[in-house]
Amino acid sequence: RTHATRRCASHRATPAWTPSCSAGPPRTAPTSDLPMFSSPFAVALRRARAYASLRKEVTRDGSVRWVRLAGVGGGDRGDADGTTADDRRERRSRPYSRPNRTRTPTDPETNRQRALNTRVSTAPDAVSALREFAEAHQSFPNGVNDVNVAALFVVLARSNRLCSSRGAKIDRDGGDDDRESESDEETENVAFARTVVADLLVRLNTLAPNTTGRVCANVLHALGQLEARDWWINVKRHKKGVRREGEDVAINNFAEVFEDAVKSVARRAAETAHAMNAQELANAYNGISRLDAFVAFSVPHTGWVSLSEALVTQSLMQKQKREKSNFAALAAVLALNALASDKLATAASATSQSAFDALISVAACAKQWDDTEARSVEKLSEQGLANVLNACAKLEKARLAVERLETLAPRDEDEREGDEPLREKKKKTKENGWRLFTSRVASLAPRFGDQGLSVALHALTLCGDDARASVDDRGWRAFAEATERLAPTAAPPTAAMLL
Repeated sequence: RTHATRRCASHRATPAWTPSCSAGPPRTAPTSDLPMFSSPFAVALRRARAYASLRKEVTRDGSVRWVRLAGVGGGDRGDADGTTADDRRERRSRPYSRPNRTRTPTDPETNRQRALNTRVSTAPDAVSALREFAEAHQSFPNGVNDVNVAALFVVLARSNRLCSSRGAKIDRDGGDDDRESESDEETENVAFARTVVADLLVRLNTLAPNTTGRVCANVLHALGQLEARDWWINVKRHKKGVRREGEDVAINNFAEVFEDAVKSVARRAAETAHAMNAQELANAYNGISRLDAFVAFSVPHTGWVSLSEALVTQSLMQKQKREKSNFAALAAVLALNALASDKLATAASATSQSAFDALISVAACAKQWDDTEARSVEKLSEQGLANVLNACAKLEKARLAVERLETLAPRDEDEREGDEPLREKKKKTKENGWRLFTSRVASLAPRFGDQGLSVALHALTLCGDDARASVDDRGWRAFAEATERLAPTAAPPTAAMLL
């Protein structure tokens, strides 16, 4: 009997006997024909599977360690999304097939800053975030960077205001030890926060001259929110001396440290205005308008001109439909509302008519509030409508920008024919510009609160006859129904504005 020919390597796992062979007992394949599980390829495959179950973690000191994921094993069992082991091996064999894959630096300093950013951003409260900053401020060789300083201010803006038990009315009758210990803990937290916030402001003042526009915008927006909520009411009572970086002289006045830091950030925001996007510009305007007047006065005239030119640039990029620009209605409303503030009168005078045209144009093109497919930042809310009308009532440039919206306004057939007098045609053009905003009254009036309703109605009394004539009967009826709904419970100043 002739021996079966030796099979090639691709058929080693195939049995030597098949039904097409001659009769006789099945013959087992020789040892050399079996898979070689101890081959270099098999060893490399097992090692690849072992490394695939590892995850990189960064410790507090910036070092990197690898941790094995729990529940990861071999085999061909699929994942929850149907991915099998073969699919995972195929993806691992193509590490550079993903588009826009970039290698990020992994030096210890970068790892430390990123790990701190994660801990600060996920801190449960303000005190925990401040403790992370205090620890890093003492241990990091190069100190905390500007991105983490901005992240900490954002966390503080989202947290509750720190309250001290001193001066508070606490009922401790009956020996409530838990309430007393809780009050002592709050007092310690406020005292700790005062010291750390002072160090944070000193660090901000040091980093501000070289920071980016995004960091400036985030810090100013967060500081404006903190100021509006009177978050600093207990923190500003800092009694200990504050020491500037690189100096041995202690400053006993906390307000001086606060003013120096905020002024530096505001001036840097004006210098980096052209590097900001539309939302960052709006955040910078909004933050400065909420802070004290000294912040706006610290920005030079050239700085306000740069911010104004940046708004025009972002608007032109939006009209050209470039992907880099995303000038949403919310950004335009924030900027208009800030420029209408009395604190920013100097900024409004330095802002060009082109900038106001850009802001009004973006706000006029906002999506309707009931548009389910649009993002919330693309819509014009009832408060946004009130803010736009209020800006037009206070600023002549904003009112003129609305009246120049003839290219966006819908026209009647007789206007297209051009057979009407020029004066009447201009009047209807102005009304059409106002109608882009007042036509939303009927749908937004049921959502108005007493403050927004009073601001909108009071602004219409100051915007002129063209603005009031653009409100149709449905809009006036909606105003009347909202007034009947809100007037009985409105505050006295709000009721006076409604009247």
